[in-house]
Amino acid sequence: MPKTAKKTSKTKWIYGLRTCNADMTSYYGFKWKKRGWVEAPDWDPTPECGGGLHFLPWGGGDGNLLDWSDGAQWLVLRIDASAAVNINGKSKCPRAYVVFAGARHESVAKIINLGADAAKCVGAIVRTSGRVKAEANGHYGKAEANGHYGKAEANGDSGKASAGDNGLIILSWRARSASRRRVVVGYVGENGIKAKTLYTLDASGAIVEASQ
Repeated sequence: MPKTAKKTSKTKWIYGLRTCNADMTSYYGFKWKKRGWVEAPDWDPTPECGGGLHFLPWGGGDGNLLDWSDGAQWLVLRIDASAAVNINGKSKCPRAYVVFAGARHESVAKIINLGADAAKCVGAIVRTSGRVKAEANGHYGKAEANGHYGKAEANGDSGKASAGDNGLIILSWRARSASRRRVVVGYVGENGIKAKTLYTLDASGAIVEASQ
C-alpha cells in the first residue's frame, strides 16, 4: 500500500464503479489490477476529464461513460473521499484500491452490498413484492414490482420495468433535441401491457417489450 494511501482512523472511504477492457486496460493503455492499489501517473486535481482514475461514486452518475459490452470488466474501487474530485457525471482520484473485478451484475451487487443505493446505482435490479414500489433510476436499471397493484419506476436511460397484476410501470426518456425528460406510464392489463413482463421505451418514447 502506498504511504500516501495509508489507512488511518480518520479516513473516510467511498466506493466507485468503473469499467475497462477485457485485458484490464483502459485509455492510453493504462493497466488495471484485478485487486490491489493502483495510482494515476498523470494526476491533476483540476475538476475536468483526464489526469486521474475516473469512476462513478457509489455507482451513480452518467452510465453512458461505462462500457456495457459483454466483454467489459467491471471494477469496484475503494477511494479516500478526501482525495476524490467531482466532475460532471463522474469523479476522479489519484489512487484507488480495486476491491473486485468481474462481470457487471456481480460488481453492481458488490457495491450495493457495500452501501450503494440500488435506486441510484447504474445497472441495478430492484425487486419488491406486495404493493411496495420498486424504483431504479440508474442507467440500464431494472425495476420489478411483482406484487398485485405494485408500481415499478425506471427513470434512467435504457431502464426497464415490470409490475404484477393491476400494477403500473413508469418509464422516462428524453429525445435528442429535447431539454427535459418525459414520463410514460403503462397500466398492466391495458393496451397489451402484461404482468411480470419487462418493458422499456423505444427511440420514439413508446412502451415496448424488453429483453431480459
